[in-house]
Amino acid sequence: MSLFKGYLFDLDGTLLDTPTSFEKMFFELEWITEPLSPTAKFLCGIDTRALLDYLLGHELGDIRKHHEYFLAYYDKNLDRFTTFYPGAIELLTEIKQNQRKVGIISNKEHHFCEKISELFNLDLDIMLGSGVLGYKKPHPAPLLYGANQLELKPYECIYVGDMPTDLRASHLALMHGVFARYGCYLEFDPHYHYQQEVDSVSEIATIFLHKTE
Repeated sequence: MSLFKGYLFDLDGTLLDTPTSFEKMFFELEWITEPLSPTAKFLCGIDTRALLDYLLGHELGDIRKHHEYFLAYYDKNLDRFTTFYPGAIELLTEIKQNQRKVGIISNKEHHFCEKISELFNLDLDIMLGSGVLGYKKPHPAPLLYGANQLELKPYECIYVGDMPTDLRASHLALMHGVFARYGCYLEFDPHYHYQQEVDSVSEIATIFLHKTE
């Protein structure tokens, strides 16, 4: 039997290779001519407006208009600009096949989270994006809400994320925090608390799903 009953995930940088997706889109829009830098990749997992300001602020002027265009273009082409890390969709399926509960708790706009779930037929017990509760990570409320919806105690869940906000939220929610080292945040600050780390999506199943009591 699996050690944990609930498996909750961040989305961007944890299940989704967001830097690869955004880089592809920016090349298509001719907003960049070179691959994204480590700083830009980090901002892919933090805030798209800040990302555009970093990439384009000195060239395109009105970031607000470009951000609105970016969101509309991304929404229209979400099927083309959504790249899962290898094995991510299979992992979600395997969790369900093992009679465990699974969900996504993201700071990404809820509209995009729902649309991605529908486009890729994700079999989830809960999908929660920003704008629903009025709280975002690192506040623990979204994670606590997720555990409650799954009818589980927080300590019965793991939360996997690649950002300090993810691990701070899991710590405050008393969940087993797992740092996805392969994601957008490449140089981790040891000040943040987490119980374990993984270097790939496949390690999540190997270390946690197949672990027995």
